[in-house]
Amino acid sequence: EQLRQEQNDRANHMMKMQQMADVFNKRRLLANTLAAWEEQLECTKMIVLAFRQQVVATKKSKILAHWRRITVEANNDLNVKENQGLKFGKRLILRQAISYWRSRAFLLKKDREMERLVAEKMKEVNRWLRDPF
Repeated sequence: EQLRQEQNDRANHMMKMQQMADVFNKRRLLANTLAAWEEQLECTKMIVLAFRQQVVATKKSKILAHWRRITVEANNDLNVKENQGLKFGKRLILRQAISYWRSRAFLLKKDREMERLVAEKMKEVNRWLRDPF
């Protein structure tokens, strides 16, 4: 009977050891699974962070490209307006020069006409002085 008790004790002990080993293996498997999930979570966080940084960089580059485009368009408009102003200024100067030339020519013409009239009157006066009647 003592032998049977020892065998039962041994069998119980073996069964407890087997159960403890199973529990240990399950816990180890669970711990490994949790560690893998944590590693996967960290990797996913890194991917999400990299993606967010890429989105921010893309937005910044789009904004920069937009402002570059606006700046180039504004610069082109400014150049066009400057060229138009320059052309208008040249035309204005040319018009002023022509107007001045025309006014001077007109004045010279009037002066010549007055000189001609004065010369004719002088001739008439001289005729009267020579031939009073």
